[in-house]
Amino acid sequence: MDISQPANHKVIPYLSHRNPAAPLLAAFDSKPNPYLSLGSHPDIIERVWKQIGSAMPSDCRFIVCGTPALVQTDNGILFAFALGTQYCLRLPASLIETAHLANAKTSTRWSNGKVEDIQKELGDGWIFGSWMAAEIEWCKASFTSFGKEQADKFE
Repeated sequence: MDISQPANHKVIPYLSHRNPAAPLLAAFDSKPNPYLSLGSHPDIIERVWKQIGSAMPSDCRFIVCGTPALVQTDNGILFAFALGTQYCLRLPASLIETAHLANAKTSTRWSNGKVEDIQKELGDGWIFGSWMAAEIEWCKASFTSFGKEQADKFE
C-alpha cells in the first residue's frame, strides 16, 4: 500500500505539518494508549476507528503522520481522519450533493475563533463529520469507490 500516492498529495502534508516527527504510516495499534496520545479527543478517535472503521469491508485503521485515520487498503487513499475535536471524511463525487443536502459542513470554527474550510485545505470531496448515521454508509461507498479508482484521478 502506497499512502504517498498522488490522491493524498494535499492531505499528507496537511497531517505532516501537525506532527512533523511522526512516521508517514503506522499500524493503528503501534502506539501505547492511542486514544490518549495521538492529539485528538478519544471520542473522535472512537468515531473514526470503531464506529466508522469497523463497518468497512476490511480493517483500514492506521496512524498517518501521527493521526488516527482510515485508508483504503488496496491503493492507500486516505478517506477519514481525526482532527482534534473534529473528524474529516473524503467522499466520492457521487455523494457530495447528498452530503450537502444532509447539511454536511465543509468548514468549522475552532475554539480559538479560527475558521477552517477543509475543502480549501484538502480539495473537493472533504467534509467535517458530525455523527450523522449516514456517514457510515458514505464511508463504505468511499472505501468501495476509492478501491476502484485509479489514484492519479485525484490530481
